[in-house]
Amino acid sequence: MADHIHPHHGDVNQFWCGELQSLCRPCHDGRKRFAENRGFDSGVGADGMPLDPRHPIYTGHLPEKPSAPPVDPVASLIPKP
Repeated sequence: MADHIHPHHGDVNQFWCGELQSLCRPCHDGRKRFAENRGFDSGVGADGMPLDPRHPIYTGHLPEKPSAPPVDPVASLIPKP
């Protein structure tokens, strides 16, 4: 599977002309996607400590997650015409 080394984030030029690498599907869909979504790699060393210096244990905070839009519980009960 061709994987973009640097995420293209919808940029068409980066998608077609960006640097690629070959990854098997489990690596692309697992560890690489986790790192792109969370901002750090989840790998740990033999001592059980995270390998990535961006890991929250070293930075002291978790990365911001996008918040879901608020849901109006009353609006969902009113039938739509």
